[in-house]
Amino acid sequence: MANAVSISSAVLPPPCLLTSKTCYASVSGARVCVGAGSPPRTSSGSFSQRPSQRRALSESRLHKRRANVVVSSVPDDFSSLTDEDWLAKLPDESSPLFTCSLPSIEAWLRSLGFQQSSAKPEFWRVERSDWHAELVTDVTDVVVRYLKSGPGNLGRDIERKFSYSLSREDVEKAILDGP
Repeated sequence: MANAVSISSAVLPPPCLLTSKTCYASVSGARVCVGAGSPPRTSSGSFSQRPSQRRALSESRLHKRRANVVVSSVPDDFSSLTDEDWLAKLPDESSPLFTCSLPSIEAWLRSLGFQQSSAKPEFWRVERSDWHAELVTDVTDVVVRYLKSGPGNLGRDIERKFSYSLSREDVEKAILDGP
């Protein structure tokens, strides 16, 4: 390592945003750039782009990402839509749950006999003649907990999770079959 460069700890600029390398100023004034998986290299010139150019580049990337967002036309007043309207908007029952809108899923749960909690809208409850259950529409799963306090011979609460990637038909059958 005859060409090793000593690095000054006085000036440590932030990582380079474009190359994912960390550049440091050496005692001789040259820059030392260290990237992931690459050996240190020096450059005596200035950075290839000024901070204002890097900022403009990142803003243009952000603008391109925003330009790809598709906004669907949605009525201004959701309260005018009934459960029947939302149920009509449900895709085919063999489609995964993640293709359904939240109001459609809520209308579907009401059609199955579930009652939504007024305090916590993600909590639902249903009481059948042979079992009682609580359902939670979590971020990643639909969680159903069959309660031992309800009718039936459950020794403990039984919890099942269903991914939103499952079809509405499969989730409905699994929930209504009970514990």
